[in-house]
Amino acid sequence: MAGILRTRFLLWLPLLAACGCGPEAYMAKIDRMPPEQRPPDWDQTRQLMARRAPAVGEMAPDFTLPLMDGSKSVRRSEIQGGRPMMLVFGSFT
Repeated sequence: MAGILRTRFLLWLPLLAACGCGPEAYMAKIDRMPPEQRPPDWDQTRQLMARRAPAVGEMAPDFTLPLMDGSKSVRRSEIQGGRPMMLVFGSFT
């Protein structure tokens, strides 16, 4: 379920960029809409959007992701150890 919500959140990001508004303005706009016109699972999506991003140099929150073959899941804390880690997010399509 969390993976689906993250995917939905990432799908909304281009719309935010296109409308030229930040997440707070976008959330306020959607909150003013009638519930039947809001995106599905809006409450959960809103919670994801409201989270503060880590500052530069701040430790990223721990997270778990499945391997591409689905054989198991890995946690950030398990693979990072004491080394620096850079997280890169983007679309490669």
